[in-house]
Formats: sequence, C-alpha cells, structure tokens
Amino acid sequence: MTGTPIQTRPARDMARPLPEGSFTVFLRGRPITATLTPRARRAAEALGAAMVVEMELFFSCLLRKRLRFHQADTAPESVLEPVELYPGLSLLFRPIVAEVCNIDTVEGEPPVRTMPAKRADAFIPKWVSIDHRSGDWVGEFGY
Repeated sequence: MTGTPIQTRPARDMARPLPEGSFTVFLRGRPITATLTPRARRAAEALGAAMVVEMELFFSCLLRKRLRFHQADTAPESVLEPVELYPGLSLLFRPIVAEVCNIDTVEGEPPVRTMPAKRADAFIPKWVSIDHRSGDWVGEFGY
C-alpha cells in the first residue's frame, strides 16, 4: 500500500533551541521558557533569603502585566502554587482582577482579588526573562 507519508510537526517549544541561560519549568503542566542572565544567576546564588518572582496579570478596564520580585515570606497568595525556578528563586503566576473599574478615583494600588482557579491557568505565560542590573531585579514575561 502506498500513500503520502504522515508528517509530524514538532511541538512548538521543541522546534527551536533554547537561548543560552534558558530552561523550561512547568506550571500546572504548562511549559514556561525561563531565561536568567548570568548576572541574575549570580545574584540568585548570593541571596540570603528565598525570593519569589511574581508574574502578575492584572485584568481591569485595561490589561497590565508586570514582573514583581518579593521575599518569599512576603509574596502574595495565588490560586496557582509557585514552582522552583532556580536555587533561591521561585516563580509564581498571579492573575488578578480589579474590584472596580474606575481609574480616576483610585489612588495607589487599586483593590484586587485573585482570579478564580478555573480560568487562571488559561493565561499562564509562555516565557519569562530575568536580569539583575545595578542592584535591581528586572524582567518581563509574555505569550
């Protein structure tokens, strides 16, 4: 029997090599490509206390995404458990929604609540990049 051979396409994450300093972590079974610069790895190794890297996705009148860095004992709670990213660093995804959508009257941080667990993992990012520049942790995440 002859026919057209079946061509399989490699998984998107497997189709391209990871950049140097990158690795894959899994959050709720979903892969996240994490990249730590050499400066970030050195800073993580020098930490005196564990730190949590929070990928905050904020739903309100507008959408905001922000990478925040916390000492482990002051990190916010999330419906998704953090995963170890690197020795001394954990990665947390925290989707939140605003209690109200009134940009003009809210000063400082608006009141928020954690997004329900049923939908939270639908928005898990695909990648995170972390650096440590001039004594500050910086980074971004995306889809």
